Amino acid sequence: VQHHSFVTHNIYSETTLPRLVNAASHVTGVKADELIEFTGHQFVKYGIKYGYDKFMRLLGRNISDFLNGLDNLHEYFRGTYPEMKRVSFFVAEESRDGLILHYRSKRKGYKHYVMGQVSAVADLLFNVKVDISVIDEKLMDDTTFVAFNVHFDNTEYQQRTRPSSKINKFGLNVPSELVFKLFPFNVVFNRNLMITNLGDSLFQILPLIFNQPLDDVFKMTKPLMGLSWDVLISHENNVFELETIDPIPPRQYRSDANSGSSVWGKGSDYADVDMNKLAKLVLRGQMLYIEDWDQFMFVATPVLLNVHHMLKSGLYINDLSMHDSTRAVVLAGSQQNDQLGNLIKKAKEKSRVLEETCAKL
Repeated sequence: VQHHSFVTHNIYSETTLPRLVNAASHVTGVKADELIEFTGHQFVKYGIKYGYDKFMRLLGRNISDFLNGLDNLHEYFRGTYPEMKRVSFFVAEESRDGLILHYRSKRKGYKHYVMGQVSAVADLLFNVKVDISVIDEKLMDDTTFVAFNVHFDNTEYQQRTRPSSKINKFGLNVPSELVFKLFPFNVVFNRNLMITNLGDSLFQILPLIFNQPLDDVFKMTKPLMGLSWDVLISHENNVFELETIDPIPPRQYRSDANSGSSVWGKGSDYADVDMNKLAKLVLRGQMLYIEDWDQFMFVATPVLLNVHHMLKSGLYINDLSMHDSTRAVVLAGSQQNDQLGNLIKKAKEKSRVLEETCAKL
């Protein structure tokens, strides 16, 4: 490893940590798996030291709530570390004795690191001792799939599953037209994943996707699993993220009734379109099963980093609902990104000077 110091916002190879651990294992004689699990535990302590525990505690009243909302924690860090490789967590099964936690990542060799982090969060934030073990692991394409059995006293699960406190189906007693205005980026689809309705704002930028298969228009980027009706039914408590497969077309290509693809008009000449100036639309939200319709409604909001990203996505401020905090986030995001960029430049310069000083010594 050629680094004498590490800067918070710098990007390092994902193999750096495993190589450091293997070297430490060779010197100390301690197993690499034990060392990397210890490192995960220490990383949580490091985050608590610098105040990240305040946000982490907001994810839930107990360790079960925390693990069910773990994806939200990574979304928080994604704003600060935009180049961070995405991972996905979701709870597949839960009982009085614990839960099954699924982990998906493009990285390899980090399962024991995750185990250390989970045990540290349980211990340091919720004063709960957990016994965590790997029950399944596989590599598909370039993605690592791991299932952990997290065993602990999950008394809260019984309280949440009382008949009076559990609601699986959402019956609507308001006109559907009002729902589509309140949630202008919602997508409604049936058991065959055919899109049957859209929110008002989404229709403005993607009018051609009616009666199109959902998986022809969008790919599911979170959770990292296949997009199917059965998956959605069994993971209603997860946050979902869908991204358009194609970039959002300019306005003049949105009204061709003879669609050539799911979002672009057929037979149009795209030679004058600079694809680098376009962006894909990312929607994040919750999947709700509407029993009266026997369909799912994806109640979502667009993921927009700043004003420039909004323009590339073909959206305008007025497309966002009045109650949606995305308006304020987008307008504030540009200024915050500039400030963060300046801080990162300063930190990198300090690191460069430190590296040169170490080399001279």
